[in-house]
Amino acid sequence: MSLLSEIKNGIFFKDARPHIWLILSPLLFLSFLYGIILVIRSFFYTVSLLKKRKLNAKVISVGNLTVGGTGKTPMVIAVAEILTRKNKKTAVLSRGYKSSKEGKLRIVSDGNEIKLDPASAGDEPYLIAERLKGVSVLICPNRYESGRYAIDNFGSDTIILDDGFQNLAIKKDFDILLIDAMNPFGSGYLLPRGILREPLSAIKRADIIVITKADSHKNNPDIIETVRLYNPHAPIFKAIYKPSELVNIATSRKEGINILENKSVTIFSGIANPLSFSYLIKNSGANIVEEFIFNDHHFYTKNEVDKIKLSNKKADMIITTEKDAVKIRELIKEDINIWSVRIDLYIDNIIELERLLLN
Repeated sequence: MSLLSEIKNGIFFKDARPHIWLILSPLLFLSFLYGIILVIRSFFYTVSLLKKRKLNAKVISVGNLTVGGTGKTPMVIAVAEILTRKNKKTAVLSRGYKSSKEGKLRIVSDGNEIKLDPASAGDEPYLIAERLKGVSVLICPNRYESGRYAIDNFGSDTIILDDGFQNLAIKKDFDILLIDAMNPFGSGYLLPRGILREPLSAIKRADIIVITKADSHKNNPDIIETVRLYNPHAPIFKAIYKPSELVNIATSRKEGINILENKSVTIFSGIANPLSFSYLIKNSGANIVEEFIFNDHHFYTKNEVDKIKLSNKKADMIITTEKDAVKIRELIKEDINIWSVRIDLYIDNIIELERLLLN
């Protein structure tokens, strides 16, 4: 393992070797300063020096405590599907991180038609818009502004804040906190020494807690014990991600996930937690012969896709995520055996979650 990989592991996981801990120790001071800023910010909202604003709609936030990789996008889709089944006029509000027009209010979808391409929208908002028919999707750093727009122009009566747990500026009816069973709290440190966006005490704000990838690790009881130290009352649900089908990126032809059984595959992804993707593909019965890992929200070049295509010589199939697939369609004009895997979220006691969200 390279030194850079060891340093990254020391940030993301607890078990850093002594020399890596020493290399990272200067970041502890920055984490301390970051923690002070968070405390001051929270205090200002508590004493109303900073005002929380109310939207004229039910507001449901989906977020996490750590940087990336907990499965927010599938959860947003699942919550929106629950709401639309009950005829709620739903809008999803995203910050539009890594979109080409960051900082501006833009409509990704009005619920009937997708208005932007993946580069303009950002990969996650585009994927949400593609998966959710009848749901408007907007991007803007100011979620109050985009929420008002959705209410006034689309008649939205329910708002979902994508990655909204740290947003204290809007009054929420439900704060859904996701915790990744594969790596629940990282190394235990705040940014930049660790991957925590807030201290664990922020768990007390959650109204609903969902342990994601709950089938991947046996430490769920430990996670629940930690959660209950800070939040004794919020209902806890468990969720698992299952691949439901494969979609050929060039032709849109679909195959059942069972086709992966005993296949040699190359996988590639630009997501926050590539380990979870490889885990999912292996659990589908495939043998991974090569893996390409890019940074989260990576936008691909033709040269990169051409390099990945060469894997056809050693693999039966090339597999990527839905999030990555939306960004490479324009670079693939013919069937070159590259497939995306559709992921569906399965939540235990879904009836109770529906009851909570709809009351």
